[in-house]
Amino acid sequence: MDREHDREILARRLSSHDALTVVGEASGVSASEDILRRTNPDVVLIDTHHRDGADFAGVSFLSRLDLPQRPAVVAFLDIVHAPRHWPVLRAWGADEILLQEMTPEAIAFELKSIVDRVTVSLSGQ
Repeated sequence: MDREHDREILARRLSSHDALTVVGEASGVSASEDILRRTNPDVVLIDTHHRDGADFAGVSFLSRLDLPQRPAVVAFLDIVHAPRHWPVLRAWGADEILLQEMTPEAIAFELKSIVDRVTVSLSGQ
């Protein structure tokens, strides 16, 4: 499976919606951290296809980063794995999940709601 190609397709798909701005895509946690520190995004989507547990560790790492404003951490997974992986991803620190099968319009709508909810939740800590 060509992960880089998959990430490029996902970035193009999400960028097709006017309300979404893709600030970067990363092949691993350290590259993700660099992008987060440089761009301070509202949300980070983590495509969860790794079978070695790297996704769960990535969710945990990114949700605990010390940043001026922590982005919402959203696991982006397919409908087949969602019921099994969501409780685990939530335990590792994901704020929410979105399904890859959703349209860019639905993703944009849901991300706005997630960001608003997570920002309120984090400001109340």
